[in-house]
Amino acid sequence: MTIYLLTQQEYDTLLEIQKKFPVLTFQNTGYQYIDRSKFTEEEKQADLQVTEILKAHIKDFCRFDNFKHITNGELVIRFQYQWDISFTGVGYLKLSELLNGFEKLQD
Repeated sequence: MTIYLLTQQEYDTLLEIQKKFPVLTFQNTGYQYIDRSKFTEEEKQADLQVTEILKAHIKDFCRFDNFKHITNGELVIRFQYQWDISFTGVGYLKLSELLNGFEKLQD
């Protein structure tokens, strides 16, 4: 996966959207998804804004699914991207990785 780092302003915008629109944060299990048909117009615009930011920073990005908190409380983004020419799959990125780059694996 290739990412292009966010600016501090874009990072802050994503955090602000996540806090202001709790409907975009979903603790999915497996293949569960947010029901976007129930979004208000304001929620649709926030969802679109997240999509536009992510599209510019994740190579082969297809769709924003949701924000999610992982076990340590850190915020991740769940999204769909083109793994290769024949397969679209799910990806998870810590929001901090979009600002600072991928974390090094522990030995």
